[in-house]
Amino acid sequence: MKNKGAISLKRYDLVSFGEVMLRLSPPQGRSFLNTKELMMEFGGAEANVLIGASIFGLKTKFITAFPANELGLRAKMEIEKYGVDCSAIKLIDKGRMGIYFVKYTGRRGIDVIYDRKNSSINFLDVKDIDFNDFEESKIVHLTGITPGLSQNARSIFLKIIKVCKGKTIICFDVNFRKKIWDVSTFKGFLENHVLRNVSILFISKNDLKEIFSLEDTPDSLKEFHRIYGTETIVCTLGSEGALVFSEGTVEKIEAYRLDEGNIVDRLGSGDAFVAGFIYGFLRLKNPFKAAQIGNAMAVVKLMNYGDFPSFTKKDVERILKSSLDFADR
Repeated sequence: MKNKGAISLKRYDLVSFGEVMLRLSPPQGRSFLNTKELMMEFGGAEANVLIGASIFGLKTKFITAFPANELGLRAKMEIEKYGVDCSAIKLIDKGRMGIYFVKYTGRRGIDVIYDRKNSSINFLDVKDIDFNDFEESKIVHLTGITPGLSQNARSIFLKIIKVCKGKTIICFDVNFRKKIWDVSTFKGFLENHVLRNVSILFISKNDLKEIFSLEDTPDSLKEFHRIYGTETIVCTLGSEGALVFSEGTVEKIEAYRLDEGNIVDRLGSGDAFVAGFIYGFLRLKNPFKAAQIGNAMAVVKLMNYGDFPSFTKKDVERILKSSLDFADR
């Protein structure tokens, strides 16, 4: 991994840039057709990861924009209470709080309706950002969602990569969204701007197949590394765990078992995995062990409501202590 000697000198452990949205859901057993009330939460891939990392005691910072109203202030307060540094969040008079409506379906499935047009983050300009925050972080976390939101968001995203390349570890979660990108455009964007510039890549088995026509096998990850040079590749397999490539080796890290009936909320579980992995990567310098922490974070998140990982480090440690393999590594 590049920058091994330098990362310990950084001011922050993890800094990220991305959108947060208001989540509205009818109570369990109700639909939007018959409910008279909606439960209010907030969520966003990057914020979810920062909160998860903060739970483990990492020093984190979030850069984004919210509308200068009670919703924007509430969103900032919700993130701040988990220990994330929100001093760089701008409350602006342009734009609005994006909304996503979540309805639960059979067997803990979900339907999601997005209403994110003119979200405040899209009115931020490159000149509004202090890029020193990113340079001063051991890891910078980005996702494929943000550059698809608007030209402004994309410009900031690309500037972050330019500023951080060779100076800090860039971690990227593909997070392909069909409502934001088409496959061809997204693949081209990744190949031209992202894949050769990041140190750690997270990609689901579905995205690996749909975007790159590769199966979730050790040989596929080795081929991906050969083509793009990505140092550490983590392919998430859902309930089957994850495949991790690092330094020419691929290991399958088994998931922790969870009965379907114990699943409360699937949203945010992938982000919880990423948060656990980042913590493990920084503290243990071992991507395979880091993935075990990621799996433990994900399974605890599945048992908790909301996108944010609203649980404690001890909850995750209980899962890890049940794994002899983790203790033996």
